[in-house]
Amino acid sequence: MQALGGADKLGEIKYITQEMKASMQGLDLKITSIRKAPNMSFESVTAGEMELKKMLFDGTAGVEVVQGQAKPLDEKKIQESMVESRIVPEISYEDLGVKLTLTGLEKVGEEDAYVVEVEQPSGKKSYAYFSKESGLKLKESTTMETPQGSFTQSVEYHDYQEIDGIKFPHKAKIGMGPQVMEAEVVNIELNTGVSDDVFKVE
Repeated sequence: MQALGGADKLGEIKYITQEMKASMQGLDLKITSIRKAPNMSFESVTAGEMELKKMLFDGTAGVEVVQGQAKPLDEKKIQESMVESRIVPEISYEDLGVKLTLTGLEKVGEEDAYVVEVEQPSGKKSYAYFSKESGLKLKESTTMETPQGSFTQSVEYHDYQEIDGIKFPHKAKIGMGPQVMEAEVVNIELNTGVSDDVFKVE
């Protein structure tokens, strides 16, 4: 937390809106993420006017919409969203019962990184990689279970820049199985105010 700007400074963020641009398989994508404290979230992926995916969580219930087909989040997903929908989940790990285990030291690119296993109360495990030198998060990886089988989703974080005294990564490399997508931040807004209607689950 200190590497990003300190827990107190991070705790001051009540709203965050982030827009990213990316391209995959010839499609130009826009990725929008909105969060409101303590644990409301809105995520969408669009290609032009077409909405490919959307996920809403209002703090107690949620829904995932894929190409117009809506599916309510099950109990396990709701439990995970309670953690993942927070603006900076790491601040609340202890209160939420998330277990952290230091598993070793690995290379991420050219940097040495501490590898931390993150186990949520739902049983979901992921791995976070923090730079030994700067303390910044360099990578996250999670094994995703789907009807087609399991695959590893990873996100590498690059180009940290400071906004209002807090460091945010402005580039990301997102790996989904064999596919890799590079994304770049277009805009980040802090504490501009967001209506609860944005997170409304219908």
